[in-house]
Amino acid sequence: MLVQLCMGAFLFTYETTGVLDSIVRDRWFEEGTEARQLRVSYQNFYGCCGWSDPFDSRASGYNTPCPIASPTACRDETLQWLGENYTPAAIFAISFALIQLVAVLATVMLLMKGKNHDHDDWIPW
Repeated sequence: MLVQLCMGAFLFTYETTGVLDSIVRDRWFEEGTEARQLRVSYQNFYGCCGWSDPFDSRASGYNTPCPIASPTACRDETLQWLGENYTPAAIFAISFALIQLVAVLATVMLLMKGKNHDHDDWIPW
């Protein structure tokens, strides 16, 4: 339950620019043919170009082509995708964890109440 609550909170805050930059930015600007191919695949999947600017991957050493006429930055597209896909899952996980917490607390309170009464009449119905 605690892990679920923490994962929901992480997913909910995952869509911030700082977190995304710390995870993806260094990998985005790696040099080499394999890194270039990964950038091209990423750009094709999200329909974007560059990372923080549509033209920042065209510099010498990166040389990543942009097949889109008027592109947006891939960081912005990624943030939009995360907002559409992870935010509902995060809200569901947090809500479900809170419901489980209420159920566990209710069970503990019933058990504590049962310890203070006779075993025959501690449930009121």
